[in-house]
Amino acid sequence: MDNKINVSVTYTIYGNFDFKRLKTILFYLAKQKEVSFEAIVVNATEKKYNLPSFCKQIFIDKSIAKKNLGLIRNIALKNCSGKYVYTCDADIVFIDKLFLKKLIKLQNETNTALKKVGIFRLPKEEFNSFYNMIEEGIEPKLNESNLSVSLFDNFPFKIKLIEKYAFSQRIDEDDKMPLVHAGCIFGKKEMFENVGGYSEKYVGYGWEDSDLQWKIEEINGIRKIKDLKVLHLDHERGYFNKTQFEKNKKLFFKRVKEGVNKAINYDLDNFVKLNEGGKQIYK
Repeated sequence: MDNKINVSVTYTIYGNFDFKRLKTILFYLAKQKEVSFEAIVVNATEKKYNLPSFCKQIFIDKSIAKKNLGLIRNIALKNCSGKYVYTCDADIVFIDKLFLKKLIKLQNETNTALKKVGIFRLPKEEFNSFYNMIEEGIEPKLNESNLSVSLFDNFPFKIKLIEKYAFSQRIDEDDKMPLVHAGCIFGKKEMFENVGGYSEKYVGYGWEDSDLQWKIEEINGIRKIKDLKVLHLDHERGYFNKTQFEKNKKLFFKRVKEGVNKAINYDLDNFVKLNEGGKQIYK
């Protein structure tokens, strides 16, 4: 890996997170070619994991994650050293080994940020078997022709044995394209910094990612990534609170009505408070 980092990929883990998912994600991230990268992992699980050398692990109190995902996402942003940043959820696998290189190329074509890469979803019921294949040294990859897992050339005879690993392809009714993942945004680091990163006004889960997309789109422009796809590792969503989600939705549209400049000024003034009531929140 080059000494100079091209891309910082950020992940936040919290709650009853299954480390096997992060291990799977990092297994594929390590195979990215022709680009230097790092992974910034903000850990709010109270467990310390042994991660590959390209990872930086930052620990925060688990109570922070429950009430302010924007803050822990911003802690990840603050610790990025790459020219480019990909804010990514810890359930996304880069199957394409040139995925990050292609993102840089697409971003440089228009100098806008990128969002909503297309996804294929691995059903959560199949994850453990999928993970066990990797642990056994068998590397699955996406075969878009039949939306199933196939293998590299050194395991061609096993293709028929794993046809059950079928990926569901969901449809975004807004534009009739494969469902796109909202939480992932790619762009130059200053694009995130200039808008104050994620707003820390939102409580719990939901709408902090839409808010960031809105700000970046207003200031730099942002476009969908229709030609690249990733694998989504489906999972239980125990963190979802419908009541709080609706409150965050109202806050988002209130901020939009008040205007992007007011929103950005607030977020710049409140970006990553290093302590809360005198208590250090991350290290």
